[in-house]
Amino acid sequence: MSRARYDVAIVGAGIVGVAVAREAVREGLSVGLVDEGPVGGGTTSAGMGHVVAVGTSAAELTLARYSRELWATLGPSLPSEAGFRPIGTVWVGRTAEDRALLDRTRASLSAAGVASRPLSAEEVTREEPGLAAGGVGGLLVPGDFAVHAPAVARHLVASLSEGGRLQLLPSRAEALDDRGVRLASGGRVEARYVVNATGVRLSSLSPEVPVVPRKGQLVLLGRGAALARHQVAEVGYLSSVRSSDPLSMAFNVQPQTDGSLLVGASRQNGTSDPSVEPAVIDALVRRTREFLPGAAGLPVVGARAGLRPASPDHLPWIGPDRSGVWVAGGLEGLGITASLGAGRLLVDQMLGRASSIPIAPYLPGRSRAPVAGG
Repeated sequence: MSRARYDVAIVGAGIVGVAVAREAVREGLSVGLVDEGPVGGGTTSAGMGHVVAVGTSAAELTLARYSRELWATLGPSLPSEAGFRPIGTVWVGRTAEDRALLDRTRASLSAAGVASRPLSAEEVTREEPGLAAGGVGGLLVPGDFAVHAPAVARHLVASLSEGGRLQLLPSRAEALDDRGVRLASGGRVEARYVVNATGVRLSSLSPEVPVVPRKGQLVLLGRGAALARHQVAEVGYLSSVRSSDPLSMAFNVQPQTDGSLLVGASRQNGTSDPSVEPAVIDALVRRTREFLPGAAGLPVVGARAGLRPASPDHLPWIGPDRSGVWVAGGLEGLGITASLGAGRLLVDQMLGRASSIPIAPYLPGRSRAPVAGG
């Protein structure tokens, strides 16, 4: 391929880029999806797959809630390998500070229209009998989901390709402008709309839109007794999201359909090394055993690491940059959750139509007015 033309050229076939592609195709637009592969690789393949209504600001929570609604609509149509299932989240606390954070979290969820239920320490034990005693209570958010995002990305690309409106272009993008993509192979993809959805690489192709990597690591523990019924996380996780420490971590566990446990969560600043670090994995396992004593006998059967793309103000970039290239990125730890919402908001802007939620908080440049689709 030396030259091809589409209505939309999207660079990046992670869950965010694929979500944009899905929305574009739904609007009758042809899409060229540029990625050297694999689909759903990179950060998407390293995520936990927790579709969760949460945020450290009202704007972040609004996007997560909106996108969770879109997942609730898409989920039942996904194939079994996508692993989509209602799971709910139980946030737990162990200190007086945690108790106050649980109360604030419940208030913010209520303000955003997200249903939740406070739990006493005894109610936490009834919901999650595998947890160690001694907590101060918790919060149940029943509407959250679990999903295997790489499988979702692959399924959507395959189904969109079958209709002939999407073509996967296996190549690396070297440069973008408002009318096309220059490929490392020497070819060029021309399009009316060009979208940068390259995750941690976003700033290299859109230099005025800052994204920095925040490393995360996960560990998979082998099958055992049913130690968790919901996604269970310590509420201190919400504080760790904005931490500037070199390393922060919080207990976070997701029961898998085969009986194993996917365990997180860690955040590391100041590194772009995507490799697994045994010391961090060991620390995650120790913290898990503090909260789930029954996990002490479970072997470590796998681990993975990835780089989350974070913006300086912890809000994503969704809209046109100053060169006219459209960007969707900076979603950090909410990339899987917020992907569908980001895709919808970006295509809304391209087509010049009103969105279901305010888009101003997510625009590149923040203070600039949205650019109507041309």
